Amino acid sequence: MPDYYAYALAVQDILALRSDTSNRDVEPIRAALDRWHASHWHIYLTMSDFAEIAAGAGHIDEISAIVEESLERAESNQELWAFPEVLRVKGQLLLSRKEPDPDLAEEYFVRSLDRARAQGKPAWALRTAISLALLKREQGQTDKGRELLQIAYACFAEGLHTADLKRARRLLNELSRLQLFE
Repeated sequence: MPDYYAYALAVQDILALRSDTSNRDVEPIRAALDRWHASHWHIYLTMSDFAEIAAGAGHIDEISAIVEESLERAESNQELWAFPEVLRVKGQLLLSRKEPDPDLAEEYFVRSLDRARAQGKPAWALRTAISLALLKREQGQTDKGRELLQIAYACFAEGLHTADLKRARRLLNELSRLQLFE
């Protein structure tokens, strides 16, 4: 039961930090990080939300260490059901560093996309395709990014009003407009 309680407190922290963008002080984020990490299944359900908040507040090294630990644990214990999302978040964190590593980030995105497709996880494939398309846009490879994202987006016939699918549609439109000017 303590594991569930730690996780519930961490989720409350994440929601509070997400809604209060002015409060990015070290102490609330560190407390949230500690509670979040105390839960043994923290990484699987809220990693992308927490990673975004922690990285945005400058805690990239702390969240990167947790993500790395989770990758190792998932591989060693064969807990691979959320592995595509963990790989995608790792790639995002590599891009968030003071000295980003786009090549290594792309490797993680490609691994994530391959794993999501192999596991039949279109939602995770879509998230990764969004991340990869954004990276390709930054690299001036708009057409490649649009192509990858279009393939992932085409897997959905319903739920088109979800946040990820709306974001993908906006990005596809943007990439199509950019491609016209290339």
